[in-house]
Order: sequence, then structure tokens, then C-alpha cells
Amino acid sequence: MRILDQVKTSSMSVVDAGRGRVDDFRRDRRRQSMLTELGRHCYAHRSGTGVGDEGAEIERIVAEITALDDATLETDTDSFEPGEARVLESA
Repeated sequence: MRILDQVKTSSMSVVDAGRGRVDDFRRDRRRQSMLTELGRHCYAHRSGTGVGDEGAEIERIVAEITALDDATLETDTDSFEPGEARVLESA
């Protein structure tokens, strides 16, 4: 019975670690998507090809990225600094 409890405990820790990695991956993909969108709006704003108020969209996206970075800093234990570029590893 004790061995089964140990197996259950270790398997739960593996599952929790896996969930953390999935959450990190989703957060990184969301951040990358927002940065791509920000780039599109900045280009449209600078080139004059934008439709509507690009400045407001840029501010909105920057605020979202900042909020995401702040949430990441609260939950992350690594040495990520705001404004530091994170490179997403491709498979």
C-alpha cells in the first residue's frame, strides 16, 4: 500500500509539472501573437497604410503585453526581466 501511495504522489508531481509547462507554452504563444500584431499595427501606423486609429491599437496591445509580462513575473521563478526578449524554441 505504501508503494502505491509513493507512486501516486510522484505521478501527481509529474502531472503538475506538465501542466506548468503547458501553461508556459500557451503564455509564450499568446505573447508572441501579440508582438506580431503589434508589429503589424506599428508598420501600418508608420507607413500610413493603417485603417482607423492605429495609435490606440498600439497602446492597447502594449498594455496587454505589459499585463502578461507582469503576470509572468509573479508566477515565474527564472530570471526574466521586463523588456527582455524571450526566444521561443521551435520544434
